[in-house]
Amino acid sequence: MSGGKLEKAIIGAGGFAREVRASLNLPNIKFFVDEEYEKIEENIYGLSKFDPSKYEVIIAIGDPIDRANMVNKLPKKYSLFHLHRFISSNFR
Repeated sequence: MSGGKLEKAIIGAGGFAREVRASLNLPNIKFFVDEEYEKIEENIYGLSKFDPSKYEVIIAIGDPIDRANMVNKLPKKYSLFHLHRFISSNFR
């Protein structure tokens, strides 16, 4: 992994991923998805462009089977971040 600060990214680009993006308040965050869904809109990239030395990710795929399938496609080593780190203590 890189010694520098990693850029945030989301694995997935469906409704749940967009809710996560809204919670993070990072409108320009990159999404990484299966190649067939790449470039559906801006900031959506195929998984082949995911570089674990540049990004830390949150996996935001609601369906557990789809989520497990995507995790199995990720490189063996990657950095995760948790949404809890970004939610204000004033959140109700």
